[in-house]
Amino acid sequence: MIFRSRSNSSHRRFLTQHQDFGPRPLLHVLAQGQSPADFQDPIEHSFKEPDVIISRAELDLRRAVQSLMILTGLAVNSLEVVTALELPGSTAALFWAIRLLLDDSLPAEISQSHQIRKRDHDSRLLYQALARVDLDEWYATVVDKASITALPVGLQFLPGHPLVQRYYRQHPLPAKQQVYLPVATYFATLFRERKQELVQLLTSLGATRLEIRDLRDEDAAPEVFIYPGEPWTPGLRPDLAHYIWLPYEPTWQRVLADRSAGAITTASLELTVDINGMIALQLAALKNLLAQLDSVEWVDNDRIDRDYLKPHRLTVTFAS
Repeated sequence: MIFRSRSNSSHRRFLTQHQDFGPRPLLHVLAQGQSPADFQDPIEHSFKEPDVIISRAELDLRRAVQSLMILTGLAVNSLEVVTALELPGSTAALFWAIRLLLDDSLPAEISQSHQIRKRDHDSRLLYQALARVDLDEWYATVVDKASITALPVGLQFLPGHPLVQRYYRQHPLPAKQQVYLPVATYFATLFRERKQELVQLLTSLGATRLEIRDLRDEDAAPEVFIYPGEPWTPGLRPDLAHYIWLPYEPTWQRVLADRSAGAITTASLELTVDINGMIALQLAALKNLLAQLDSVEWVDNDRIDRDYLKPHRLTVTFAS
């Protein structure tokens, strides 16, 4: 809810100010102390740690992204952050693909014989897509603005918040519409909230053992919790008024129904950071975009899902 106003004309200006390319399409930026005579053919030259080889298109892309960050004040430090901002269409996926390229951490293998022309192609493609992004309508229609001294009465924030020049997003559940969470920790906060409620639900159903495993690392030791187990008879149901997430979690509802009927003594559930498929939608767009980039030789879609959805499996044993 704390936002900095920005100039529409300034926003549009950054989209065009770097489109005038020089007579040569590539630029080789040398390290300190190096001279052009050091390299006969920088394109074919093997990559070495001291060398910085960068295409002109990538320079323009970097400058455009830097201008965008200055104008909007967005801290694009994770896919979750840009997804929480509810940017139009697949803009979040585009921003993150650009971030992956510029950080040279694309979720793929790039061989040592990788040609600079491939990276130049990708930078141009992403730059052209970025130039079509218009955040003015998003800012005008999606973002509320309010001074920290004039916030509406009744809004609730996490301890230590609100802070000036930060973005906050409304809690997704109708029961907590007055709660605003920082976009930087939006999905992580909701994950912890859902995890705590699920554990509470399972213990109320007579759980005696609960194992929580992070599926991103199969070798990591799981969290294990042991409970005495509440006395249980079929037909017994917990007070559902205490569970705000339960109506929106079909898997939880099935476990509740089966346990209430006395049909199960064990259950396994998967929990991710995603809410309403928001991250999954951007991941689909990201995979489609990565498939069009020449510098990405292969993409492990399963790994992308694990890295960004952060799936956890909860395995529970109930009292007989």
